[in-house]
Amino acid sequence: MKEEFLGEMSQRIDKELIKILNVEKKKYKLAAIKANEFEVKKRNIDTSTFIEITKKVTAEREKLEKVETLLW
Repeated sequence: MKEEFLGEMSQRIDKELIKILNVEKKKYKLAAIKANEFEVKKRNIDTSTFIEITKKVTAEREKLEKVETLLW
């Protein structure tokens, strides 16, 4: 099943792949996550950078949520 998502994940940049695995995992089907994990391994992405990127993405999301709250 992951084959249907391999093409899509291969077009993503590293930061997007990491974001999907660490922040947006619940939004994706299991097959998409498996394709994502395959792409991360294929590219030999250093998973120690996941924590750093996850922190940045989380901070960005929190800022956006604050702005949205102020606008409502």
